[in-house]
Amino acid sequence: MDVVKADAASFKSNLQELLRDRLIDAIESAHDAMETDVKEKITEIYADVQAQCREIGKNYQEIFNKFREDIETARDETGAHRKAIEHDIGILVDIEKNIQPFFELWQTILHGGEE
Repeated sequence: MDVVKADAASFKSNLQELLRDRLIDAIESAHDAMETDVKEKITEIYADVQAQCREIGKNYQEIFNKFREDIETARDETGAHRKAIEHDIGILVDIEKNIQPFFELWQTILHGGEE
């Protein structure tokens, strides 16, 4: 009987060691698989974030370019308006010079030569 008890204790010890080794192997295998999955997921998330950053940068660049175009258009239109106004002022100055003798004559007629 002692032999059976010894063999049972030895069997139990061997079985526990075998199960522990298999459990450790299974845990290590699961850990390795999880580590690979985590690395792949992080790489995927990083790629997505990079793509989103590029898209956002592209959108802001388009907004900046449109804003620049609008400012340049407004500047050009303002310059064109300024030139038109300067031209109109020049015409008014010429008209004033040319009509001044008429006003002087008109004043003479109204006042009968009195001043």
